[in-house]
Amino acid sequence: MAHSLSTQLAQVDRRPIKSPLGGARQGGGAAGATDRTTRYGYDDLGRLVTGTDGTAIDGNGMPTGATCTRTYAFDANSNRTALTQAPTAGAPAGTCPTSVPATDSYGYDTADRLQPTAAGTPRASLRYDALGRTRTLPAADTADGSADVTIDYYVDDLVKNLTQGTKTSTFALDAAARRAVRTDTGAANPAVSYYSGDDDSPDVVKETDNSYTRNIASFSGMDAIVTRAGTAGAAVTLQLANLHGDISATVAVTASSAADLKVTETTEYGETRTQPAAGSTSARYGWLGTHQRDSSTPGGLILMGVRLYSAGLGRFLSVDPILGGNADDYVYPSDPVNELDLDGKKSWWAKQWSKAKRNYKKVALVGARVLSTASTLVSLCPLPQCTMASAAMGVAAAGAYLVAGQKETALKQLGATAASLIVGRLRIFKIRTVGKRAAAPKRTQFTYQEVAGVRSLALSATSGKAFCGTYYPVYCG
Repeated sequence: MAHSLSTQLAQVDRRPIKSPLGGARQGGGAAGATDRTTRYGYDDLGRLVTGTDGTAIDGNGMPTGATCTRTYAFDANSNRTALTQAPTAGAPAGTCPTSVPATDSYGYDTADRLQPTAAGTPRASLRYDALGRTRTLPAADTADGSADVTIDYYVDDLVKNLTQGTKTSTFALDAAARRAVRTDTGAANPAVSYYSGDDDSPDVVKETDNSYTRNIASFSGMDAIVTRAGTAGAAVTLQLANLHGDISATVAVTASSAADLKVTETTEYGETRTQPAAGSTSARYGWLGTHQRDSSTPGGLILMGVRLYSAGLGRFLSVDPILGGNADDYVYPSDPVNELDLDGKKSWWAKQWSKAKRNYKKVALVGARVLSTASTLVSLCPLPQCTMASAAMGVAAAGAYLVAGQKETALKQLGATAASLIVGRLRIFKIRTVGKRAAAPKRTQFTYQEVAGVRSLALSATSGKAFCGTYYPVYCG
């Protein structure tokens, strides 16, 4: 299904990171690194269809000069069907991310499973099991592109083993089927991660040099990593994040030079801008790093709660355990800039809607109280429009009380609303009648708008009638 490109645009301004060490750079951690701005375009269904990287912006906030544009196409189920990446004519080397292919296409079956391609082509080795779980991911869809990744699962679909060449990650579960230990072997940086909760964020990691690291989190997510080796004091590395929650730079608190600032860039779907060397391991935290989404597994697959996520494909590798959690069983939210699916179950917006449905009575009760209060306040206004608005809000409040299961309160609200409406209509009729019978002195010529505030104050005071009669005798009747 074709969808026209709408005028919806969003822009991420990747301006230089200001370091207390001095200097300002973005990208790669090298001196003279490039500032970058990315502008996104969306189709009529809110799916991200273009991402344009620029090193400068014009007066209208649009990328100018040498740019690189990634274009995505989708089918009716929001499966990605095509990807193209192209720089502007004459753009220098490095304008486009090296991790993204110049062009790629994708095919799917009726169960939304990505299909293998013909023998001898990059995606020929793709395999699923009978439960729709990816068992072999082709090298072309891994972060480093060195070899296929084979995946084993537990009966509850949690990943058990990941293997790519000589690299392995093995996950052990406790008696409650919670992730307990992860062991990485054969890579440049083998490690053992220990877990103690229901999530997939480790409490402590034993590194290759036998040092131990743990993550320090705040209200905004992970802020630092603390390393302890032997009897030496703790070494703290700050994790600097952007608004999306990506770790865009790291720096040790003891650093004395701007050159110590290490910067990482990722695309909208989480691919590192510079493709890792073949056989290497991706940095542990980058895209969505403040949420502790780990990408240091074989093939650079990202641990997303109960599922594995492939940044190159922009898809999960097994079926969504929540029916209807996303557009289909495998896709990541089609707007990866503004939506999240951190635990592999459903997008953030879908979670909020589910919470609202589960707690609809509480939501209805809060709404009823707000509408009832607003109805009372608006009823103080003498305008006929206010009277009708107050009645409408009163009826809405009664309906909300009914949804919340408070039938008696709903009936009381309806009664109060009806009485307020009758009194309001009589008051308006009286004002108009008095206005026709007697000409008011010059000081009492007024409009409804001019006396609305005075009337509200008058009704709220015990001497309201006297106050109103003194200053607006015709209005008070």
